[in-house]
Amino acid sequence: MGRHLYIIIIPGVVYNQAGKFKKALEKADRVLFYYPDLLAPHLLKAESYYRLGGFDNSKIELLKCINEETDIKSLDTKQISRDASVLWDDYGY
Repeated sequence: MGRHLYIIIIPGVVYNQAGKFKKALEKADRVLFYYPDLLAPHLLKAESYYRLGGFDNSKIELLKCINEETDIKSLDTKQISRDASVLWDDYGY
């Protein structure tokens, strides 16, 4: 998988940084509709849910990343898994 695919999640990241978490979730869901095997949108969703107080949904999304629930196996997916583990700890789960 090329790194250029991660460009498509940038709008969701920007929405998260602006505090527009519901919009970020919409963008992540749209990316997952077209690219269901990407893990990065799940990491974005985990943060958005956490910020909205949806802790159970946040945990579900983080576990998808931690467990690398994708057919894509790469250094990128390993990094996302590590990042998700850090968030898991940071969020106190």
